[in-house]
Amino acid sequence: MSSTYSPNLQIQLMGTGDQAGTWGATTNTNLGTLIEQAISGYVSFACTGGTDTLGSMTPGATAVPRNMYITLTANGGGTVTVPTNTKLYFIFNNTSSPASAVLVKTVAGTGISVPAGSRYALVCDGTNVVNAVSANGATNSSGANPTAVVGLAAVNGVATTFMRSDASPPLDVTIAPTWTAAHIWSASVTFNGALTSSSTAGFSGVVTFTNTTAPTINDGLGNQYSVGFRGIPQVVKSASYTLVGTDNGKHIYISTGGVIVNASVFNATDVVMVVNNSGSAQTATQGANVTLRLAGTASTGNRTIAQYGMMTLLCVVGGTNPVFHCSGAGVS
Repeated sequence: MSSTYSPNLQIQLMGTGDQAGTWGATTNTNLGTLIEQAISGYVSFACTGGTDTLGSMTPGATAVPRNMYITLTANGGGTVTVPTNTKLYFIFNNTSSPASAVLVKTVAGTGISVPAGSRYALVCDGTNVVNAVSANGATNSSGANPTAVVGLAAVNGVATTFMRSDASPPLDVTIAPTWTAAHIWSASVTFNGALTSSSTAGFSGVVTFTNTTAPTINDGLGNQYSVGFRGIPQVVKSASYTLVGTDNGKHIYISTGGVIVNASVFNATDVVMVVNNSGSAQTATQGANVTLRLAGTASTGNRTIAQYGMMTLLCVVGGTNPVFHCSGAGVS
């Protein structure tokens, strides 16, 4: 009776009475080489970045696809085909391109895209390559752009994560959480969009607003306010200076030339301080359509800041016809 081979791992099955006097060598190959490859074999396979094949499951002899753990090296971004034999694989995409996934599939079937740097448990079911476990987080795909939608249950709120993986662009993750109770961020936090709070937001770390020109924050009623400072940042000037919107919440430390206040620059609640750093009086000039009212009086017009005086400009009406109340030591 002649020998046959197992259908998937292609291990030699000796017939009764076969290989008299030599069956030990075949048995040692079966147990010590082929089965060991299938259970604990570890091999590296160089990818070209195009379409590569692990080869066939060679009957009774060593074969790359019989190995349990396969590390993909060299170039990423291509396809690696495996034989249709039913078998479990552990694939490590260790290719050189950090943004290039490798698609592992059978020649005619579908497969799984393994991102660069990832380790996936896959199985060939005799037709296609599919996930061996659900924890991979990948989706079956016959080409690029595998997509997954993962729902997350946030504490005291809801959130949804949308994940997209491809050779280009790399993994893209968007999270839109809603918190319904008090939350404290204890590490650095960067907000790229609007921050709307209907409860208490506590920050004990660094908070970065990407809009550094005019960062704002909303209250629970939808009112928008500029983000202020614990101190009063200083803007030093040594010539006539026209106030700009980013001066809100700061003080102008000026030695000569005075300041000019124009319309359509400030919003209601904006505040600017002007400090006269000289022994001579300086003027705050009332621009067109602007009202500079001396606080506590009906007087409007240009304001004078005495030597080493200090004036606070509070915008009470913003827009194209702004009104400011002006007060301070040495202001007239």
